[in-house]
Amino acid sequence: MYNVESFIDQCVASVCGQTYGNLQILLVDDGSTDECPHKCDRWAAVDTRVQVIHQPNGGLSKARNMGIREAIGQFVLFVDSDDWIESNLVEAAVTTACDKRAEVVVFQYRFVSEDGQIFSRSRDSTLYPEQSELDAEGAIRNNLNQNLPNYAWSYLTAHELLMREHIRFPEGRLMEDMATTYRIWGAAQKIALLHEIYYNYRIRQGSILATGDVRLIDDVENTLVEIESYVDQHFPQLWQQEYNLTVLSLIRLKITAYDWKQMFRDNERRTVVSRLDGSIKSRIRQHGVFSLNRTNRMKLLLTAPFILPVVAFAYTYKKRVRKERQ
Repeated sequence: MYNVESFIDQCVASVCGQTYGNLQILLVDDGSTDECPHKCDRWAAVDTRVQVIHQPNGGLSKARNMGIREAIGQFVLFVDSDDWIESNLVEAAVTTACDKRAEVVVFQYRFVSEDGQIFSRSRDSTLYPEQSELDAEGAIRNNLNQNLPNYAWSYLTAHELLMREHIRFPEGRLMEDMATTYRIWGAAQKIALLHEIYYNYRIRQGSILATGDVRLIDDVENTLVEIESYVDQHFPQLWQQEYNLTVLSLIRLKITAYDWKQMFRDNERRTVVSRLDGSIKSRIRQHGVFSLNRTNRMKLLLTAPFILPVVAFAYTYKKRVRKERQ
């Protein structure tokens, strides 16, 4: 956690109030300068299951990696410190993991506003697979098709899997979930799916996605290269799904570069867009335009240089209208 004094009590209360009581609750204070450290210490004083770790600020990945290192339980569940969970999440996930002998249990979530008002089910819910369980290939396929989210807080994981595969979150990265989840699912013997909503994800104005950070573009590009390499090595039969995800992600990054134009210096945005165009053309030369699905071919056309500014303007306007309605 880092400087979330307005939300931390609700978060910790939702964890301490779980119907499944046999918990080790690790609160990792990542160098907070507000009241978070004191609030965490107060929780530890009233609940013996709570352990507080105070460390210098190192980022979300470092905090999660500390949690993995200190965990002694059979399963690991990450909860972001400005969110909260339903009271029966752990019981439902652990029971499912044990009954189905699954190493990963994925669950659904909803979006809530900064003041805690519920305003929508996750956008992923309409694409969520109907199956109750998947093997590693099925999970990777659904992840590449964007039918399953890759948020680290959207699933329970067997601690042994993380240790066996030496999986840790990459420190210094902004898209650490995207860079890690596919490795967890790809190593799992079985992934179980819960179709109920158990997690409340708070959208805050100060988040990276809300304020913009040009480093995110480089980070996503690097992660896409890593995913391509991983799929090529472990799941070569899914090359077309990976190809479509990569091209779609690069198209979205182009639109993002226009949307965040105030974040760039001088001609930096033009350089970034040109680089993204080069990456898209390189992948198309490799696999051909007709290996893209129809939707991605249309998006590719709509982000051609002479159309992209109009599309980016429409995207920005749509985002502003949605924000005003919320």
